[in-house]
Amino acid sequence: MRSNCTGATMAPMSVDLSRGSPTISVPIRARSFAGALTTRYALPVELVDERYSSMEALDRLKQARASGLRKRRVAKSDVDAGAARVILERWFSQTT
Repeated sequence: MRSNCTGATMAPMSVDLSRGSPTISVPIRARSFAGALTTRYALPVELVDERYSSMEALDRLKQARASGLRKRRVAKSDVDAGAARVILERWFSQTT
């Protein structure tokens, strides 16, 4: 995403920022990738903690199904899409 094409002024990027992560290299690699994106596209990249986003999304989907708002079974793709929504909601709540 180039700022001159999209009008974007910043890009969020999800990453598991837990300090107790079994592989410390994951957050380091994510931060390195965010730096590369910033350099390449001339946009600042904000890291958004993605911990538990899939669990929160699954819980929301199960509640919607139990209440009758959702008719079909919950698929993995539904959870993934819901997790992306949770991550963006977290980012929006941080920036406002």
